[in-house]
Amino acid sequence: MRRELGLDLEAEQELGLSLEVGRELGLDPEVCRELGLGAEAGRQLGLGLEAGRDLGLDLEAGRELRLGPEARRELDREYSPSSLVDDPSAFLDRYAADSARARATLTVHRDLRCGPLPEQRFDYFPAPGEGAPLFVFVHGGYWQELSKAEAAFAAPDFVAAGISFAALGYGLAPAYGMRQLTAAAVDSLHWICAHRASLPGAPAAVHLGGHSAGAHLVASALLDAEAGRRAGPRPAGTIASATLLSGVYDLELLRHTYVNDALGMDTAEARECSPLRRLPRAEPSSATGAAPPQSMLPPRSTPPPRGAALPPLLVARGARETTAFDRQQDAFVRRARAAGAAVTDLVVPDRHHFDLPLDLARAGTALGAEVLRVIRSTGPVGVDSGAGGGESGSRAPLTDSTLVP
Repeated sequence: MRRELGLDLEAEQELGLSLEVGRELGLDPEVCRELGLGAEAGRQLGLGLEAGRDLGLDLEAGRELRLGPEARRELDREYSPSSLVDDPSAFLDRYAADSARARATLTVHRDLRCGPLPEQRFDYFPAPGEGAPLFVFVHGGYWQELSKAEAAFAAPDFVAAGISFAALGYGLAPAYGMRQLTAAAVDSLHWICAHRASLPGAPAAVHLGGHSAGAHLVASALLDAEAGRRAGPRPAGTIASATLLSGVYDLELLRHTYVNDALGMDTAEARECSPLRRLPRAEPSSATGAAPPQSMLPPRSTPPPRGAALPPLLVARGARETTAFDRQQDAFVRRARAAGAAVTDLVVPDRHHFDLPLDLARAGTALGAEVLRVIRSTGPVGVDSGAGGGESGSRAPLTDSTLVP
Protein backbone atom coordinates (compact mmCIF):
# COMPACT_ATOMS: atom_id res chain seq x y z
CA MET A 1 0.00 0.00 0.00
CA ARG A 2 2.87 2.39 0.75
CA ARG A 3 4.28 1.84 -2.72
CA GLU A 4 0.87 2.27 -4.33
CA LEU A 5 0.42 5.71 -2.75
CA GLY A 6 4.05 6.74 -3.09
CA LEU A 7 4.43 7.36 0.64
CA ASP A 8 7.70 6.76 2.42
CA LEU A 9 8.02 5.26 5.88
CA GLU A 10 8.36 8.65 7.55
CA ALA A 11 5.08 9.84 6.07
CA GLU A 12 3.36 6.66 7.18
CA GLN A 13 4.66 7.12 10.71
CA GLU A 14 3.52 10.76 10.73
CA LEU A 15 0.04 9.74 9.72
CA GLY A 16 -0.34 7.67 12.85
CA LEU A 17 -3.01 5.51 11.19
CA SER A 18 -2.77 2.87 8.50
CA LEU A 19 -2.34 3.98 4.90
CA GLU A 20 -5.66 2.34 4.13
CA VAL A 21 -7.31 4.89 6.41
CA GLY A 22 -5.40 7.74 4.81
CA ARG A 23 -6.36 6.65 1.33
CA GLU A 24 -10.04 6.20 2.14
CA LEU A 25 -10.29 9.43 4.13
CA GLY A 26 -8.72 11.40 1.28
CA LEU A 27 -6.80 13.74 3.56
CA ASP A 28 -5.60 16.91 1.86
CA PRO A 29 -2.69 19.16 2.93
CA GLU A 30 -4.78 21.40 5.21
CA VAL A 31 -6.17 18.45 7.13
CA CYS A 32 -2.77 16.81 7.24
CA ARG A 33 -1.29 19.88 8.86
CA GLU A 34 -3.97 19.70 11.55
CA LEU A 35 -3.19 16.05 12.18
CA GLY A 36 0.56 16.52 12.09
CA LEU A 37 1.15 14.98 8.65
CA GLY A 38 3.52 16.53 6.14
CA ALA A 39 1.96 18.46 3.25
CA GLU A 40 3.75 16.36 0.65
CA ALA A 41 2.20 13.21 2.04
CA GLY A 42 -1.14 14.98 1.99
CA ARG A 43 -0.77 15.82 -1.67
CA GLN A 44 0.09 12.20 -2.38
CA LEU A 45 -3.07 11.12 -0.57
CA GLY A 46 -4.81 13.67 -2.71
CA LEU A 47 -7.92 15.84 -2.59
CA GLY A 48 -8.45 19.54 -3.26
CA LEU A 49 -7.86 22.22 -0.65
CA GLU A 50 -11.59 22.67 -0.15
CA ALA A 51 -11.74 19.27 1.50
CA GLY A 52 -9.48 20.54 4.27
CA ARG A 53 -12.35 22.48 5.72
CA ASP A 54 -14.34 19.33 6.19
CA LEU A 55 -11.84 16.88 7.66
CA GLY A 56 -12.42 13.88 5.47
CA LEU A 57 -15.14 14.74 2.97
CA ASP A 58 -14.59 15.35 -0.75
CA LEU A 59 -16.91 18.34 -1.17
CA GLU A 60 -16.30 18.64 -4.89
CA ALA A 61 -17.58 15.14 -5.44
CA GLY A 62 -20.17 15.60 -2.68
CA ARG A 63 -19.71 12.11 -1.38
CA GLU A 64 -19.69 10.76 2.16
CA LEU A 65 -16.80 8.73 3.47
CA ARG A 66 -17.24 5.00 3.17
CA LEU A 67 -14.66 3.11 5.18
CA GLY A 68 -13.81 -0.48 4.46
CA PRO A 69 -13.40 -3.01 7.27
CA GLU A 70 -9.63 -2.57 7.55
CA ALA A 71 -9.88 1.20 7.80
CA ARG A 72 -12.69 0.93 10.33
CA ARG A 73 -10.68 -1.41 12.53
CA GLU A 74 -7.72 0.95 12.41
CA LEU A 75 -9.80 3.96 13.44
CA ASP A 76 -11.54 1.91 16.13
CA ARG A 77 -8.18 1.05 17.63
CA GLU A 78 -6.91 4.65 17.48
CA TYR A 79 -10.01 5.98 19.21
CA SER A 80 -10.14 3.20 21.78
CA PRO A 81 -8.22 4.32 24.90
CA SER A 82 -8.46 0.81 26.30
CA SER A 83 -6.30 -0.50 23.43
CA LEU A 84 -3.23 0.59 25.41
CA VAL A 85 -4.42 -0.44 28.89
CA ASP A 86 -4.54 -4.01 30.18
CA ASP A 87 -7.53 -3.63 32.50
CA PRO A 88 -9.43 -0.34 32.10
CA SER A 89 -12.28 -1.64 34.26
CA ALA A 90 -9.99 -1.48 37.28
CA PHE A 91 -9.74 2.28 36.86
CA LEU A 92 -13.49 2.68 36.40
CA ASP A 93 -13.95 0.74 39.64
CA ARG A 94 -11.43 3.07 41.26
CA TYR A 95 -13.41 6.12 40.11
CA ALA A 96 -16.55 4.65 41.70
CA ALA A 97 -14.92 3.59 44.97
CA ASP A 98 -13.04 6.86 45.50
CA SER A 99 -16.18 8.86 44.66
CA ALA A 100 -18.25 6.88 47.17
CA ARG A 101 -15.58 7.49 49.79
CA ALA A 102 -15.66 11.23 49.07
CA ARG A 103 -19.43 11.34 49.55
CA ALA A 104 -19.10 9.41 52.82
CA THR A 105 -16.36 11.56 54.33
CA LEU A 106 -16.99 15.10 53.03
CA THR A 107 -19.87 17.52 53.33
CA VAL A 108 -21.85 17.11 50.11
CA HIS A 109 -25.04 18.59 48.68
CA ARG A 110 -26.33 15.98 46.27
CA ASP A 111 -28.50 16.08 43.17
CA LEU A 112 -28.71 19.85 42.84
CA ARG A 113 -30.64 20.78 39.73
CA CYS A 114 -29.05 22.98 37.07
CA GLY A 115 -31.50 22.51 34.20
CA PRO A 116 -34.89 21.09 33.21
CA LEU A 117 -33.74 17.59 32.19
CA PRO A 118 -33.61 14.91 34.89
CA GLU A 119 -29.90 14.33 34.23
CA GLN A 120 -28.99 18.00 34.70
CA ARG A 121 -27.85 17.66 38.30
CA PHE A 122 -24.61 17.98 40.21
CA ASP A 123 -23.11 16.99 43.55
CA TYR A 124 -21.46 19.88 45.37
CA PHE A 125 -18.60 19.54 47.89
CA PRO A 126 -17.99 22.95 49.53
CA ALA A 127 -14.60 23.99 50.84
CA PRO A 128 -14.38 25.89 54.13
CA GLY A 129 -14.88 29.62 54.18
CA GLU A 130 -16.68 32.06 51.94
CA GLY A 131 -15.68 32.76 48.35
CA ALA A 132 -13.52 29.68 47.79
CA PRO A 133 -13.20 28.91 44.06
CA LEU A 134 -15.24 26.09 42.59
CA PHE A 135 -13.93 23.38 40.26
CA VAL A 136 -16.69 21.71 38.21
CA PHE A 137 -15.71 18.33 36.76
CA VAL A 138 -17.38 16.67 33.77
CA HIS A 139 -16.81 12.92 33.48
CA GLY A 140 -15.86 10.93 30.41
CA GLY A 141 -17.26 7.70 29.01
CA TYR A 142 -17.62 8.61 25.32
CA TRP A 143 -20.97 10.35 25.99
CA GLN A 144 -22.62 6.97 26.72
CA GLU A 145 -21.16 5.61 29.96
CA LEU A 146 -20.47 6.63 33.58
CA SER A 147 -22.20 9.36 35.58
CA LYS A 148 -21.56 11.91 38.29
CA ALA A 149 -21.62 9.00 40.76
CA GLU A 150 -18.18 8.01 39.44
CA ALA A 151 -16.93 11.59 39.03
CA ALA A 152 -16.28 12.76 42.60
CA PHE A 153 -12.98 10.94 43.13
CA ALA A 154 -10.98 14.20 43.07
CA ALA A 155 -13.20 16.01 45.59
CA PRO A 156 -11.02 15.30 48.67
CA ASP A 157 -7.89 16.72 47.03
CA PHE A 158 -9.67 19.88 45.89
CA VAL A 159 -11.40 20.50 49.22
CA ALA A 160 -8.12 19.92 51.06
CA ALA A 161 -6.58 22.63 48.88
CA GLY A 162 -9.35 25.10 49.75
CA ILE A 163 -11.27 24.64 46.49
CA SER A 164 -14.91 23.56 46.33
CA PHE A 165 -15.72 20.73 43.93
CA ALA A 166 -18.75 19.74 41.87
CA ALA A 167 -19.36 16.58 39.85
CA LEU A 168 -21.73 17.25 36.96
CA GLY A 169 -24.19 14.77 35.47
CA TYR A 170 -25.54 14.89 31.92
CA GLY A 171 -27.73 12.83 29.63
CA LEU A 172 -26.10 10.01 27.67
CA ALA A 173 -26.49 8.33 24.30
CA PRO A 174 -28.47 6.62 22.92
CA ALA A 175 -31.26 8.32 24.90
CA TYR A 176 -29.86 11.68 23.77
CA GLY A 177 -28.12 12.57 20.53
CA MET A 178 -24.88 14.53 20.42
CA ARG A 179 -26.55 17.88 19.74
CA GLN A 180 -28.97 17.48 22.62
CA LEU A 181 -26.57 16.16 25.23
CA THR A 182 -23.91 18.72 24.33
CA ALA A 183 -26.37 21.61 24.53
CA ALA A 184 -27.72 20.41 27.88
CA ALA A 185 -24.25 19.96 29.40
CA VAL A 186 -23.15 23.36 28.11
CA ASP A 187 -26.27 25.00 29.56
CA SER A 188 -25.66 23.28 32.90
CA LEU A 189 -22.10 24.56 33.11
CA HIS A 190 -23.08 28.12 32.27
CA TRP A 191 -26.00 27.95 34.69
CA ILE A 192 -23.71 26.91 37.55
CA CYS A 193 -21.37 29.78 36.69
CA ALA A 194 -24.19 32.32 36.61
CA HIS A 195 -25.77 31.07 39.86
CA ARG A 196 -22.67 30.27 41.88
CA ALA A 197 -23.58 32.88 44.52
CA SER A 198 -26.55 30.72 45.55
CA LEU A 199 -24.27 27.83 46.56
CA PRO A 200 -22.99 27.40 50.12
CA GLY A 201 -19.81 29.42 50.44
CA ALA A 202 -20.78 31.56 47.41
CA PRO A 203 -17.79 30.64 45.19
CA ALA A 204 -16.09 33.73 43.85
CA ALA A 205 -14.90 31.99 40.67
CA VAL A 206 -15.68 28.85 38.69
CA HIS A 207 -13.05 26.66 37.04
CA LEU A 208 -14.16 23.93 34.64
CA GLY A 209 -12.54 20.57 34.04
CA GLY A 210 -13.40 17.57 31.90
CA HIS A 211 -11.94 14.23 30.93
CA SER A 212 -12.28 12.62 27.49
CA ALA A 213 -15.91 13.23 26.45
CA GLY A 214 -16.10 15.64 29.37
CA ALA A 215 -13.22 17.65 27.90
CA HIS A 216 -15.20 17.93 24.67
CA LEU A 217 -18.22 19.23 26.61
CA VAL A 218 -16.16 21.76 28.55
CA ALA A 219 -14.49 22.99 25.35
CA SER A 220 -17.96 23.30 23.82
CA ALA A 221 -19.07 25.41 26.80
CA LEU A 222 -16.09 27.72 26.39
CA LEU A 223 -16.94 28.36 22.75
CA ASP A 224 -20.73 28.63 22.97
CA ALA A 225 -21.34 32.34 23.45
CA GLU A 226 -25.08 31.92 23.04
CA ALA A 227 -25.27 29.56 26.03
CA GLY A 228 -23.36 32.11 28.08
CA ARG A 229 -25.84 34.82 27.16
CA ARG A 230 -28.76 32.56 28.06
CA ALA A 231 -27.26 31.89 31.49
CA GLY A 232 -26.25 35.49 32.20
CA PRO A 233 -22.70 36.86 32.02
CA ARG A 234 -20.41 36.04 29.12
CA PRO A 235 -18.23 32.90 29.49
CA ALA A 236 -15.03 34.95 29.75
CA GLY A 237 -16.48 36.73 32.76
CA THR A 238 -17.61 33.66 34.68
CA ILE A 239 -15.21 30.84 33.78
CA ALA A 240 -11.87 31.53 35.43
CA SER A 241 -9.98 28.65 33.78
CA ALA A 242 -10.52 25.27 32.15
CA THR A 243 -8.65 21.98 32.38
CA LEU A 244 -9.10 19.62 29.43
CA LEU A 245 -7.85 16.05 29.83
CA SER A 246 -7.46 13.58 26.94
CA GLY A 247 -10.17 15.25 24.91
CA VAL A 248 -11.71 14.75 21.48
CA TYR A 249 -12.27 18.15 19.88
CA ASP A 250 -13.11 17.25 16.28
CA LEU A 251 -15.70 14.51 15.91
CA GLU A 252 -15.49 13.78 12.17
CA LEU A 253 -13.02 10.88 12.37
CA LEU A 254 -14.72 9.60 15.51
CA ARG A 255 -17.94 9.43 13.54
CA HIS A 256 -16.48 6.51 11.57
CA THR A 257 -15.71 4.40 14.67
CA TYR A 258 -17.59 2.12 17.05
CA VAL A 259 -18.19 5.14 19.30
CA ASN A 260 -20.78 6.44 16.85
CA ASP A 261 -22.86 3.26 16.98
CA ALA A 262 -24.77 4.68 19.96
CA LEU A 263 -24.46 8.36 19.03
CA GLY A 264 -25.61 8.06 15.41
CA MET A 265 -23.96 11.31 14.30
CA ASP A 266 -24.14 12.32 10.66
CA THR A 267 -21.66 14.67 8.99
CA ALA A 268 -23.53 17.85 9.87
CA GLU A 269 -23.95 16.93 13.53
CA ALA A 270 -20.30 15.91 13.91
CA ARG A 271 -19.15 19.24 12.49
CA GLU A 272 -21.63 21.32 14.45
CA CYS A 273 -20.62 19.67 17.74
CA SER A 274 -16.84 19.87 17.16
CA PRO A 275 -15.33 22.66 19.30
CA LEU A 276 -12.16 22.61 17.17
CA ARG A 277 -14.18 23.98 14.25
CA ARG A 278 -15.20 27.04 16.29
CA LEU A 279 -11.57 28.10 16.61
CA PRO A 280 -9.51 29.88 13.94
CA ARG A 281 -7.06 27.89 11.85
CA ALA A 282 -3.45 28.03 12.99
CA GLU A 283 -0.19 27.79 11.13
CA PRO A 284 1.69 24.50 11.66
CA SER A 285 4.44 24.58 14.22
CA SER A 286 7.08 23.14 11.89
CA ALA A 287 7.83 22.67 8.22
CA THR A 288 6.05 19.34 8.16
CA GLY A 289 3.10 20.57 10.21
CA ALA A 290 3.87 18.16 13.05
CA ALA A 291 4.07 19.45 16.59
CA PRO A 292 7.34 18.62 18.37
CA PRO A 293 7.31 15.74 20.86
CA GLN A 294 6.46 17.00 24.33
CA SER A 295 6.55 13.92 26.55
CA MET A 296 9.82 15.04 28.12
CA LEU A 297 9.20 18.80 27.94
CA PRO A 298 7.92 21.01 30.76
CA PRO A 299 4.43 22.46 30.32
CA ARG A 300 4.35 25.51 28.05
CA SER A 301 2.22 28.59 28.47
CA THR A 302 1.69 31.39 25.97
CA PRO A 303 0.25 34.80 26.86
CA PRO A 304 -2.94 35.83 25.09
CA PRO A 305 -3.19 39.04 23.11
CA ARG A 306 -5.35 41.80 24.55
CA GLY A 307 -9.07 41.06 24.42
CA ALA A 308 -8.82 37.26 24.32
CA ALA A 309 -12.21 35.63 24.89
CA LEU A 310 -11.02 32.27 26.25
CA PRO A 311 -9.93 31.79 29.87
CA PRO A 312 -6.53 30.27 30.73
CA LEU A 313 -6.45 26.67 29.54
CA LEU A 314 -4.61 23.60 30.79
CA VAL A 315 -4.74 20.98 28.05
CA ALA A 316 -3.23 17.65 29.10
CA ARG A 317 -2.96 14.02 28.10
CA GLY A 318 -0.96 11.03 29.22
CA ALA A 319 2.19 10.08 27.34
CA ARG A 320 0.71 6.59 26.92
CA GLU A 321 -2.25 7.56 24.74
CA THR A 322 -2.98 6.63 21.14
CA THR A 323 -1.87 8.80 18.23
CA ALA A 324 -5.45 9.96 17.68
CA PHE A 325 -5.56 11.61 21.11
CA ASP A 326 -2.10 13.11 20.55
CA ARG A 327 -3.28 14.71 17.30
CA GLN A 328 -6.53 15.94 18.80
CA GLN A 329 -4.69 17.74 21.60
CA ASP A 330 -2.02 19.20 19.31
CA ALA A 331 -4.64 20.58 16.89
CA PHE A 332 -6.74 22.07 19.71
CA VAL A 333 -3.75 23.70 21.39
CA ARG A 334 -2.59 25.29 18.14
CA ARG A 335 -6.02 26.70 17.37
CA ALA A 336 -6.68 27.87 20.93
CA ARG A 337 -3.41 29.77 20.90
CA ALA A 338 -4.32 31.26 17.54
CA ALA A 339 -7.55 32.44 19.19
CA GLY A 340 -5.52 34.25 21.84
CA ALA A 341 -5.82 31.85 24.77
CA ALA A 342 -3.10 31.37 27.36
CA VAL A 343 -2.57 27.63 26.97
CA THR A 344 -0.51 25.26 29.10
CA ASP A 345 0.16 22.20 26.93
CA LEU A 346 1.03 19.23 29.13
CA VAL A 347 1.98 15.65 28.31
CA VAL A 348 2.34 13.63 31.52
CA PRO A 349 4.95 10.84 31.49
CA ASP A 350 3.88 7.40 32.74
CA ARG A 351 0.18 8.22 32.54
CA HIS A 352 -2.51 6.86 30.24
CA HIS A 353 -6.09 7.77 29.45
CA PHE A 354 -7.60 6.21 32.57
CA ASP A 355 -5.15 6.99 35.38
CA LEU A 356 -4.45 10.60 34.38
CA PRO A 357 -7.63 12.13 35.92
CA LEU A 358 -6.86 10.49 39.27
CA ASP A 359 -4.07 13.08 39.62
CA LEU A 360 -6.44 16.07 39.50
CA ALA A 361 -5.36 18.41 42.35
CA ARG A 362 -3.27 15.60 43.86
CA ALA A 363 -0.14 16.93 45.54
CA GLY A 364 3.15 15.60 44.21
CA THR A 365 1.88 14.85 40.69
CA ALA A 366 2.65 16.73 37.50
CA LEU A 367 -1.01 17.24 36.62
CA GLY A 368 -2.10 18.12 40.15
CA ALA A 369 0.61 20.74 40.48
CA GLU A 370 -0.42 22.38 37.19
CA VAL A 371 -4.14 22.34 37.99
CA LEU A 372 -3.54 24.04 41.34
CA ARG A 373 -1.08 26.51 39.79
CA VAL A 374 -3.60 27.58 37.15
CA ILE A 375 -6.42 27.98 39.69
CA ARG A 376 -4.27 29.90 42.16
CA SER A 377 -2.93 32.16 39.41
CA THR A 378 -6.44 33.52 38.80
CA GLY A 379 -7.25 34.44 42.41
CA PRO A 380 -7.14 33.33 46.05
CA VAL A 381 -8.38 29.94 47.19
CA GLY A 382 -10.20 29.11 50.42
CA VAL A 383 -8.92 27.79 53.71
CA ASP A 384 -6.75 24.68 53.52
CA SER A 385 -9.06 22.16 55.18
CA GLY A 386 -6.88 19.09 55.32
CA ALA A 387 -9.62 16.65 54.37
CA GLY A 388 -13.01 17.81 55.60
CA GLY A 389 -15.54 20.59 55.27
CA GLY A 390 -15.63 23.80 57.24
CA GLU A 391 -18.11 26.44 58.29
CA SER A 392 -19.57 26.97 54.82
CA GLY A 393 -19.93 23.25 54.40
CA SER A 394 -21.74 22.74 57.70
CA ARG A 395 -25.07 24.10 56.50
CA ALA A 396 -27.96 21.70 56.11
CA PRO A 397 -27.85 20.01 52.72
CA LEU A 398 -29.69 21.84 49.98
CA THR A 399 -32.79 20.21 48.58
CA ASP A 400 -32.84 19.26 44.92
CA SER A 401 -35.33 22.07 44.24
CA THR A 402 -33.18 24.83 45.75
CA LEU A 403 -31.31 25.54 42.51
CA VAL A 404 -33.95 25.16 39.86
CA PRO A 405 -33.35 27.48 36.88
